[in-house]
Amino acid sequence: MGRNKRPSRKNCGQEDALKEVLSKLKRLFNEGHELEVVWIPARGNKISGQVRDGKIYIYESDPLKAEETLTHEFVDYLIAKAIHPYLSIVNNVIKFVNEQAYEEKEKIVDRLTSVILPLVKPDRKRDDHQ
Repeated sequence: MGRNKRPSRKNCGQEDALKEVLSKLKRLFNEGHELEVVWIPARGNKISGQVRDGKIYIYESDPLKAEETLTHEFVDYLIAKAIHPYLSIVNNVIKFVNEQAYEEKEKIVDRLTSVILPLVKPDRKRDDHQ
């Protein structure tokens, strides 16, 4: 039977240290109170950390880099949260402009098709509804 893998005391101590850093960041900015930190040290991970589902995941095994990553992810979260309404508006404007451009393009393509097709196929009967 396999052994239960418990976090080492060193890991527990580091996660507690990260929780303390997060607590200080929350007090300093009076923001992000909904966030928790989860430390999952992993070598060779492509990313140092990420925020997902109300948790800041830290993958750095080095304690100093882990604290730096936590601070980075916390600040990034606050900025992303602040600009989210603007991104929603911009995305809606882009969607609207794309729809308008598509409709205009389709009108032009339809007109050009009706001009070009008789040139390449002159004996084709034209539908009276066009």
